[in-house]
Amino acid sequence: MTWYHGGPMIKGKRLDPQHDDKTRSGTRDGYVYVTTNRNLAASYAASAEGHAFVHVVDPDHEPEPDPGSSLDYSFRCTGANVICRISVSNRERKRRRQWIEAML
Repeated sequence: MTWYHGGPMIKGKRLDPQHDDKTRSGTRDGYVYVTTNRNLAASYAASAEGHAFVHVVDPDHEPEPDPGSSLDYSFRCTGANVICRISVSNRERKRRRQWIEAML
């Protein structure tokens, strides 16, 4: 199974929880949030400040369902290794942001 994490550029090859990061797509409350849906990860990446990336990750353990989400493809884990990064173009970011704003 392929796991994704969407957000800003991650320095290094490791994604760990950081309590000062309040973004839903990032890390918060001791967990790293991942998904099996690349489109969901890209949508979260589109909301990031600066350059946006979809990170293909390898979770430390089998992720558990995200209790804060009703989606069956949103999960959380205690950390993950970054396998590769996929840049989200400015054009795609703009399209996704417009879609997100229309949904709100």
